[in-house]
Amino acid sequence: MTETATDLDWDTLPETVRDFLTAAAGGTVVIRAGMPVGRWVPINPPPTDDGEWTSVKNRRRCDLIDRVIDGTVTPEERVELNELKRQLRRYVNAVALLPLAEARAVHQERLELAAETRAEGTP
Repeated sequence: MTETATDLDWDTLPETVRDFLTAAAGGTVVIRAGMPVGRWVPINPPPTDDGEWTSVKNRRRCDLIDRVIDGTVTPEERVELNELKRQLRRYVNAVALLPLAEARAVHQERLELAAETRAEGTP
């Protein structure tokens, strides 16, 4: 089964639907015949990111990854995990710049060595 999402324009929704979604702002499971058939999870704006990556954030990220692996993560926690992953990527990109010039030089050396080896007929 493939999960798909549909974007809905709030302004085009019937008022009764907007009222339901507003009332269910904390998150709601829709149940039919005693079985859950859907979940409404509002998207909260991302928390203010101070740019620092802390051990507390990393520990929480690891805990959430464990919950994903165990199959016990909630939709709200998935949103939180995605935000933590975004913050980590942003932090790493800011403080751990990759040494691309050095990597390119090593790559070029390897290409030249491979070309020499082929020219000599060595497999």
